[in-house]
Amino acid sequence: MKIKQLLYIFALLMGTVAVSCNDDIDPWGDGANGGEEINFVFDLPAPLTRSLTGAKTSFENGDVIHISGKFTLQDNSTVIRYGALAYNSSTNKWTSVTNSMLTWPPTAVSGEFTAYHIPTLNISNAGLITDNNRNISLLQDVTVTSDPLYAYSSVNRYGNAVNMRFSHLCTYLTLQNLTPAYDSFIFSAKSITASAASTDAIPFHNAFYLQLKENNELEFAFCTEPVTLDPATITRTTVKHTDNPNVGNVSFFLEPGYYKEFTVSYPTGTTTSPFLNYQYVPLPDMDNNTPPMLNAGVAYSLNTTSSTGIVIESPSTNPDKPWPDDEEITVNVDEMLKAIAGNQSYTENGKNIITKSGNTLTLNYNIDFEFVDYLYLSNNNLPNVPANVIFDGDNHTFHNLGCPLFNTNNGTITNLGINTVKAYNVELNQYANISGHGVQDFSRQGALCRVNNGRINKIRMTDVELTASVVTENDGDNESNQDTENVGLITGSNTGTIDNVRLAGTMLLTVKTSAKDTNGNSDCTLNAGGIVGQNTDSGTVNDIGSLSEGDGLQSVKVVNQCTSQLGAYYVGGVVGYNAGYVGTIGIPFIDVDCSASVCTKSFIGLVTGEITTSSKKTATIVGTNVSGRAAAGQIYPYFDLDSGSYIGGIAGASVLPEDGKGIAVTDCMIVAQMLDNSKANSPDIINCTGGCFGRIYTPFTVEEITLNLRALRYPGESAVANWYAGTFAGFGVTGQQWTWRLTNNSGISASIGSYTLVD
Repeated sequence: MKIKQLLYIFALLMGTVAVSCNDDIDPWGDGANGGEEINFVFDLPAPLTRSLTGAKTSFENGDVIHISGKFTLQDNSTVIRYGALAYNSSTNKWTSVTNSMLTWPPTAVSGEFTAYHIPTLNISNAGLITDNNRNISLLQDVTVTSDPLYAYSSVNRYGNAVNMRFSHLCTYLTLQNLTPAYDSFIFSAKSITASAASTDAIPFHNAFYLQLKENNELEFAFCTEPVTLDPATITRTTVKHTDNPNVGNVSFFLEPGYYKEFTVSYPTGTTTSPFLNYQYVPLPDMDNNTPPMLNAGVAYSLNTTSSTGIVIESPSTNPDKPWPDDEEITVNVDEMLKAIAGNQSYTENGKNIITKSGNTLTLNYNIDFEFVDYLYLSNNNLPNVPANVIFDGDNHTFHNLGCPLFNTNNGTITNLGINTVKAYNVELNQYANISGHGVQDFSRQGALCRVNNGRINKIRMTDVELTASVVTENDGDNESNQDTENVGLITGSNTGTIDNVRLAGTMLLTVKTSAKDTNGNSDCTLNAGGIVGQNTDSGTVNDIGSLSEGDGLQSVKVVNQCTSQLGAYYVGGVVGYNAGYVGTIGIPFIDVDCSASVCTKSFIGLVTGEITTSSKKTATIVGTNVSGRAAAGQIYPYFDLDSGSYIGGIAGASVLPEDGKGIAVTDCMIVAQMLDNSKANSPDIINCTGGCFGRIYTPFTVEEITLNLRALRYPGESAVANWYAGTFAGFGVTGQQWTWRLTNNSGISASIGSYTLVD
């Protein structure tokens, strides 16, 4: 029996084969005796530990494989030949679909074979690589159900059939629990790197090409040249949940690499609207970081409801109108603000700066404030947005603010950008005075407004640095010596609604004791938050996250340096003191640094200092995905006030009064890199440190909490102190129950440091 027949039988035993070549003709002109037929066995990738969901599992009729062989001849010279084979399911054979056929040269001693399977090509597709068509550029569209495959094999002449085992060229990412679930989503990324350690950015491209070079060698690569109007996007159809069509999953075949950030949008007519933004922020000094390195042939999933770094965008009501990049103009700020406060249009130098239609005031230009200390401020009389008035920024931006924009918002502020706020204390001789007490109540501070009684909606804020000083004693302005100070980067006090806010760049809030304080034992209640100082029982803070374009948000940092001693401080990365609703928060990293503070009672949390409730409304924290660290300062013992330091990954404390309506904390993911309560080490205070809550005063509803706890730091037994520490709570009460998932490397079991009986 001929060797060729033996090889053919061997190949049939192993699987599908490529046959039917003419033995008498050598199409490459290597000799009149022709080339020997090559038998191939094509094996699909073996399942991996994390298999590529949706990957190809069998060959179907019309599937095409492109293959080239590099042959070493007896004289050590080489020749490269090419062929394309199509599968016929009725005959279980592969046949040539090109004018040339891949055969052994008569004098070949070995061969190296490279093969590619492209899922969008079949025998009826005119885009096949042939001698006359040497390049195929493809875009992975919604019809692709598997990714490109690659195989390589090196064999000796007549040794055996050529076994080609394919491997995957793409990775596979599934985004889970998308709400709402649009019919399709679009994936894009600015750049990726070859590994998490690499600093060399590689342009991300959805498209790839397969090229037949002039020497018959095949080359595959992800495209570096545009092949469509938007080559850096991938559109995939959403798979909606059968039990809830408003929730769905979507999966993408992607170029392998390290994805530090990416965005997901959805099509809206002729344009797209942002939906989801992901930004990976590694936690300092953590050895259990899991960078989003997506490897070829491996499937990954990201839960959009519980993964830190995910920010869900609210769909735009006007997706066809982008945020303009026009050059900003300067105006008479005093007169413009007077117009807003008076619900009037405003024209300057022939330009309609603000137009009025009914109760809607529309901004028509980007305005540069030039850090002006305008008249309203110098008279301690910031403007208000009147009730029932809508101030519509129309997607324009106020640049370079040196002080809070409004005093009280009683109406609606919407579609407004705030770019670069540097509002400092006049005591520091920097920019404007945002402290002290004058004609108005200056105990509430915020970059957008001091008090929000209305709605703040669709706001973009970039690079906000606010330094406020609090006056904690009678300074001659008829203020009591028991002041309450509310300070936040957006607003000091919120009784209305703040929603759909996108942040970027530096967000820094610093609170200091005023130089007017001369009494070291002054009394002060401080509510300081990265977004809002105090969120009352009627207040809503919802949908706060990072911009999906530009540099995005790196972190929100709150620094408390107040030293009133007798004061009570409530400091949170999102809200200082929360009695209302806080939901859908996605902030990459939160840093709450109170290490320089001195007070009698300290409540610190990555989300809020304290959550409490009134008889009117349930206090709620839901859907918060945050990571970060928090540090407490010193505690001044004052026995009648139950002095203590309470610090937690969600809240320093939770308090449900007897007449309170209720407290609910649900569906939160917290990555606590460090919760440091070690400075509060006096034996005469209570020190409570918990991965989720520092102290639980009364039982409340806690469901679906995921905690990644790296480290707790507290005084320990070396200090004779009333200290309590636990992964869930430092100090709790009997009857408290919770459902959660704990992931950490510290070996600490899910626990409450100490229980106390409830009367």
